[in-house]
Amino acid sequence: EILDCCSFKIISNQLNFKYREPALEEIIEKARHLCMFLPKFPCELNPNELEWNFIKTGQF
Repeated sequence: EILDCCSFKIISNQLNFKYREPALEEIIEKARHLCMFLPKFPCELNPNELEWNFIKTGQF
């Protein structure tokens, strides 16, 4: 389960990481555009990281 991940527990306790909006997100939303980001963690859920891992390990 995702809640058992150590990095998740460490990062989720950092309030400045958890509640701070990225500056880019603020700029985009002020211009009345929709802004969607990938999850901050865990990296295993990021599709870009999965693809990069396949390339690095030659599993493509």
